[in-house]
Amino acid sequence: MIDLAVRHFALPLRHPFTISRGTVEVQDTVIVQLHEDGCFGYGEATTNPYYGATVESLSRRMSDATPLLRGVGADDLDAMLTAIRAAAGDDMFACCALDAAVHDLWARRQGLPLHRLWGLDPAAGPASATFASPRPMPRSTSRFPSTAPTCGAAASTAASSAARPTSS
Repeated sequence: MIDLAVRHFALPLRHPFTISRGTVEVQDTVIVQLHEDGCFGYGEATTNPYYGATVESLSRRMSDATPLLRGVGADDLDAMLTAIRAAAGDDMFACCALDAAVHDLWARRQGLPLHRLWGLDPAAGPASATFASPRPMPRSTSRFPSTAPTCGAAASTAASSAARPTSS
């Protein structure tokens, strides 16, 4: 039988995160923990007022999965995914956290990293990076030349290659 626990953490950010809607200095985060037979799986969702994702809504949706997971074993991935999708409904933040916890628990029960269960080689996959400016962005960029990001596989490969550390 799968047990579920939900915990809220207010995580202070090392650096304030600012976008057009405002600045966040403390990020409310909800962690879901699934447990069966000594194995644990974890998932996470951060709150986002713009999308209506609050600590209360996330906690409620995640907790709604408890009765649906009671009769499911952690080795039955399809049944677990069906249960969490029913519990999360249209709340993609809660669904994402529950999905991560289910896959984490499933992989740990199998005794293998998830990428191996999916048949993936991490060294062969694309890298991803997010870059943030250490300086505040100017209010108006009209005096700066256009620096529109490029998209597509070639740009992604070039960017990920540039971001990937090289061995000496």
